[in-house]
Amino acid sequence: MSDKAKIQRSGKAKWTVMVYMAGDNNLDGAALRDIEEMAGIGSTKDVNCQVQLDRLEDRKTRRFLITKGGGYERDCLEIFGKTNTGDPKVLEDFLTWSAERYPAERYFLILWNHGSGWWEEAGSRAAAPKSPDARSFRKRSRASLFHHSTKVTGHSIHRSICYDDHSGGDALDKRELKDVLARACTVIGKKIDIPGMDACLMTMVEVAWQLRDSVEILVGSEIEEPNDGRPYAEIIAFLTAKLVLPEGGHLQGTVQADAGGCAGNLRGRLRLFLEVSGQRPG
Repeated sequence: MSDKAKIQRSGKAKWTVMVYMAGDNNLDGAALRDIEEMAGIGSTKDVNCQVQLDRLEDRKTRRFLITKGGGYERDCLEIFGKTNTGDPKVLEDFLTWSAERYPAERYFLILWNHGSGWWEEAGSRAAAPKSPDARSFRKRSRASLFHHSTKVTGHSIHRSICYDDHSGGDALDKRELKDVLARACTVIGKKIDIPGMDACLMTMVEVAWQLRDSVEILVGSEIEEPNDGRPYAEIIAFLTAKLVLPEGGHLQGTVQADAGGCAGNLRGRLRLFLEVSGQRPG
């Protein structure tokens, strides 16, 4: 029996990790590296690790169940045509597929791509710090801070994530994300335990406010992230450890932000979230 078959037949896992990778842009290569990093640990009977990747190279979309020692070539379950990662329906389909095929007690959603929160500078215009190794994107303005985001090319006024270059630069704005996660909660029958923003500038009060009714703990960076993003092997390894839940088995609703925005601060981030919320590695 294959590793995938064993995992699928093991019943409800402790965690299902759902990684939504918008790779149809200049982060295509980084996506492959992160998948290989995940495969260093892989799924277990307690942790399902699913990935949906839309690629720049061949403009195809793939779904994976990541196994130990597997990776991009070995762990692919499905290949289909071009998708638009900025389309809420595409994200909703992936979340529904993951929850129905790999049910779990707790769900960890990772949105992987560029992010366009706001970064204030002198004057009315704002721009993210111009680091070539960061996952920030485009100029932005505070003009639409409490209004529905308008997606335009060039000088944008939105807080969005999961940009798709071959769909006109479309992306998920914060209200679209709010609606998708609300529907996902209906499918899984509970709030999403941890949504992780593996993108720059996406863990801000404006984003957290929109997601407040659908998530327990928001994980991410207030400012820039390095191109390499999250330490996926460490995150999955930590989830595979025996966890003792707080009395009542409920994660406390808090917002944790990566104020430093550097690789050193990203490491151990999940440990902090779970310890703060009352979970301990056994």
